[in-house]
Amino acid sequence: MTGSGGLDRGVRRQAIRSRQEAGAAEQTSAFLEETESHVERLNEGLRLLSAPARAKPCKGMAGLVEEGDETIAEGKKKSEAAADLALIGAALRVEHYEIAAYTTARNLALQLHQPEIAQLLTITLGEERNASQLLDQVAQPLMSVARMPASVE
Repeated sequence: MTGSGGLDRGVRRQAIRSRQEAGAAEQTSAFLEETESHVERLNEGLRLLSAPARAKPCKGMAGLVEEGDETIAEGKKKSEAAADLALIGAALRVEHYEIAAYTTARNLALQLHQPEIAQLLTITLGEERNASQLLDQVAQPLMSVARMPASVE
């Protein structure tokens, strides 16, 4: 469970940069509150296991954060809809990475007969899945607005 806390911290940093770039202060606040809830639930799970909370850098998430930074920089050269779609794609990759991590941790908790921990992880997993669905819903109308490059049309 130590690596998942690192996931949320990395995502939090990336989300702040992404949302500041997009000018979405309200969404940033709500996202940060939800992310803090994820960290609190992870810490509660560790407490139930009598295990110390320690952050372990996650190379996979670091790569996704770096890729997100590149997406933001490249987005300045694109139309607004294309830049938004690229940013949503980067955010979806982060969400799917987190979904995989929380699914694995939840399944391990179930296998180890730790129902309280499994429940905590299930709540967070549901929030991550909801975030993924929301991003997909936001992307759908942008698809009709974004123009395909002439080489694709």
